[in-house]
Amino acid sequence: MLKLISLTVLWFLCSSVLYQGTNDPAKIHGGKSNVKKEKLTQKSAATTSQVEVKVPKFKFPSKGIYVVVDFSMPSNKKRLWVIKDKKILLNCRVAHGKNSGVIQTASFSNEPESFKSCYGNFVSGKSYVGDKGLAMRIHGLDFGINHNAYRRGIVFHSGAYVSDAYLNRKGRIGRSLGCFVTEPKNNAKIIRWCRNGVRIFVLGKNS
Repeated sequence: MLKLISLTVLWFLCSSVLYQGTNDPAKIHGGKSNVKKEKLTQKSAATTSQVEVKVPKFKFPSKGIYVVVDFSMPSNKKRLWVIKDKKILLNCRVAHGKNSGVIQTASFSNEPESFKSCYGNFVSGKSYVGDKGLAMRIHGLDFGINHNAYRRGIVFHSGAYVSDAYLNRKGRIGRSLGCFVTEPKNNAKIIRWCRNGVRIFVLGKNS
């Protein structure tokens, strides 16, 4: 199963344009937005209107370490990858926000107190120890999609409700308040490898 999921992710990565930019959060925030605007025409019997939809563009590094989360997959699947120089270092389950859905991540939000997951392009910040134990801050890079992530307190942290035991008992993993929650052993690895300026790509159902 891991091999099949890994091949799927690698196919997606290889089909994308390689990212050649900086990992400096300040420089990334000072540059152009990563948001692509698309015009969708909605036709009805009465009216025809133009609706602007914001879609993040993903540009994956050809070298170095980065994180991919695929929220189009159900939460009982291993849908987080840590990749370094095109090799998979870690593949594990990750929880989504409780108001985004039960097993499927059906909706996203950039709003505080929504308790939903957010998606798009991020860069990791500092690690710290808080009420959830070891955690890592992240900064959203797509204005209008995830730029409130830091203000919302969206972080990487650990939780027992992502474990095999919880999944076997409940038939699904638990949900967060919008944070990226993995098992303690995996959370520690992710933060050790990826804190301070590592790119994080979070795919949504329409990405």
